[in-house]
Amino acid sequence: MKRLLLLVVLLACALPASAATIFKSTFNCPAVNQLDNGNSGNPSACAEIGTLDRAGGWTTAAGRGWQILSAANYSGGEGGLGYRHYRGSNDNGVQGPGVNDNSGGIYMILTGARANIWLRYYTRWQSGFSWSGGEPIYTKEFYFFFNNSHVLGFQHTWGLNTQATGNFLSGWGWQDTMGGTQGDGQWHCIEYHMQQVSGGGANDVLEIWVDGVERMSINNANLGTGTYAEGVIGENQAQVVGSGNNDYYTDYDDIIISDSTRVGCIGGLSPSAPQNLRIVGWLLTLGTLAALAAGGIFYVSRVAGRSTGRGRVAAAAAQ
Repeated sequence: MKRLLLLVVLLACALPASAATIFKSTFNCPAVNQLDNGNSGNPSACAEIGTLDRAGGWTTAAGRGWQILSAANYSGGEGGLGYRHYRGSNDNGVQGPGVNDNSGGIYMILTGARANIWLRYYTRWQSGFSWSGGEPIYTKEFYFFFNNSHVLGFQHTWGLNTQATGNFLSGWGWQDTMGGTQGDGQWHCIEYHMQQVSGGGANDVLEIWVDGVERMSINNANLGTGTYAEGVIGENQAQVVGSGNNDYYTDYDDIIISDSTRVGCIGGLSPSAPQNLRIVGWLLTLGTLAALAAGGIFYVSRVAGRSTGRGRVAAAAAQ
């Protein structure tokens, strides 16, 4: 019986271990409105990994609460719906026009507390979204409860604020991201990496990417002490102008947090080259190859010292 020498590249042991995803939401759930059932709408069905919950029942001065709906979905993402948070230029009765006039937020709970996380999310600011002075004084996009709070968002530029150790700013601002003073109505991929190294010393890591381009990378930050376990998506801001009673929206979608590696924008990171490949030779009959065809094993074969081709076992069995 004719036999083939089958050389199989074993990849199973060569691929790096999967990153540990400790939170993920594509908002793949039924539509929800904060104001449902007398302002008690709940997003608890909207996280694939980790947990989502309500975070405050306040609304904009114009009466809007957050929404999870199809209009807030990133069409280039992983499906589901999206989360829409509202911000207005009216006076909330406490701090003046355009300051902290916003809907409630959504509470996020990770599957475990970590001192090292990579966050990736997509966001869209409504076309025409405007600020006094042409850029936000601050926004709180993600607000982690971290012993001392960690606020991710704008402090004029993309950055991180900690109550304990102050601001860490990238220098890449609102106008750089939007291409002007107003919201561009386009989706942007935002990534943060925060790593506690020192337990209170000045050698912690902070990295920020905007649309796949690194805008900040430092390893001498003092981020305080604590772990990332929970926080709020969509918080307050200053100083919005020009929305009237319509309010502006900020959309969020395809949120994912890893504790071991950068996630990257969708389709934007190439897989690492496989390591520690092993080549194993087997002497097999064509009948055996046919039996293995369903396995989809990649092969390089030789008959009498001559290469017969390469492909998957299904292709070899047909030769």
